[in-house]
Amino acid sequence: MTNFKQNLSIRIPDEWTQPKYHLGQLVLQGEIIGIRHLPENSQMAFDFGNERWAYVVIKDKNSDSGGVIAQSEILPLAPKELLSFIQAEIEFHQNKIAALTEQLKEVEQP
Repeated sequence: MTNFKQNLSIRIPDEWTQPKYHLGQLVLQGEIIGIRHLPENSQMAFDFGNERWAYVVIKDKNSDSGGVIAQSEILPLAPKELLSFIQAEIEFHQNKIAALTEQLKEVEQP
């Protein structure tokens, strides 16, 4: 088996403004799963108030419902909200690991 490590990066042309938010960032509207640059004078930029960036945000990872939001409409989480969300995610995954560990023990017993 080959251990394949892929280093992915995104290069933004120097003439573009930098996006304010990043992929995977948790915001009040959900999690950012996509970012799109809106070219100047394009219909999409016009539709988004002549902004340069739009974000695809999903509220729930288990749902495919989401939306495209202009950068000015993104609302960052307050530090306490972010901490609370991260702690809840950690607890969820720790419980999942404990349940899977129990199942593994049952399978390993003769």
